[in-house]
Amino acid sequence: ALDYEIHIATLDEQGYIEDTLKSLHKQDPVKNGDVDIVLVDSYSNDDTVDIARKYVDDMIFTPKGLLTARNKAINARKPDVVISADAGDIYSPGWVDELAKPFERDNVVASYGNIYSKDPLHRVNQKVKHSIVNTWNLPGNNSAIRVSALRKAGMFNEDIDQQDLAQMVLEEQIF
Repeated sequence: ALDYEIHIATLDEQGYIEDTLKSLHKQDPVKNGDVDIVLVDSYSNDDTVDIARKYVDDMIFTPKGLLTARNKAINARKPDVVISADAGDIYSPGWVDELAKPFERDNVVASYGNIYSKDPLHRVNQKVKHSIVNTWNLPGNNSAIRVSALRKAGMFNEDIDQQDLAQMVLEEQIF
């Protein structure tokens, strides 16, 4: 069986993290202890870590930078499949199973599913994007990646400007 983990990269997410983690704890594989939740925090200055402590299986602290955080957590924990979630999103029951099922086939390297964002602006942007542009990407807040394939691709490129949204979207979701 493959080893799945949910990784959540955070920085000052105290207003969102608890609802996100509660929704993840409703997932059967999490409730059963089959899938760990790992908080990857960039030294939050608020109560994110304290709030998350009772919900997560591990915490990793890393310098600021989403791609740096993702790479560091994958290298530290070494799961077969990493499921990426974001603070601020609500994950409906069955989400983990939906993302994991395609990996029953050896040739599957990534999958993504359905989520509900608490951020109204994000919800509007997502609807507009999907209604106008039919693009394929792998959303970092809602995807699973086979780590062996990610390693073959060279992991996430940390040399880009991780504060530049356009570069981040291209690297994390497309390249």
